[in-house]
Amino acid sequence: MKKFVASFCLLLLALAAEAQLKSIKIGVNGLTCSQCSRTVELEIRKLPFVADVKMSLEQTVGEIFVKADAAPDYKKIAQAVVNAGFSVRFLEENYQFSHQAIKADECVNLAGQKYIFLNTAAQSLDGTVHLQFIGAPYQQKKELKKWLPKMKNTCDPAADPYYVIIKS
Repeated sequence: MKKFVASFCLLLLALAAEAQLKSIKIGVNGLTCSQCSRTVELEIRKLPFVADVKMSLEQTVGEIFVKADAAPDYKKIAQAVVNAGFSVRFLEENYQFSHQAIKADECVNLAGQKYIFLNTAAQSLDGTVHLQFIGAPYQQKKELKKWLPKMKNTCDPAADPYYVIIKS
């Protein structure tokens, strides 16, 4: 009986791991020196869900790795960049999917967080998918203007969903 329970638990863990966050990539405007890059890195590292940060001054981006079993707060990541004295150019995540059905403008629960996929045909997501966040904290104003009319909360009215597009 113990072997059955242990096998069942391992199966549940494997299924839970089929749709998971791999990493977060953030574009930062204004990084001109190594000290700028280090300042942003240190602000992001203060967030309790962050396991590691790798900054690239040449590309003016950072790659953020999240602690196992921790839920990232994307607004806090964007705010950390602002707190460091810079602005966010983009925020993306690499998410590993296994047969996740989605439809345009539909509210989807991923690891306890609500997502709304914009400009997306009904499909099943498999493998690593690059999601770009849409919204004021994650984009420049010029980019945001074209998305605002499409951002309608189809989740529970009390939910504060993340709006995303699939990036090719």
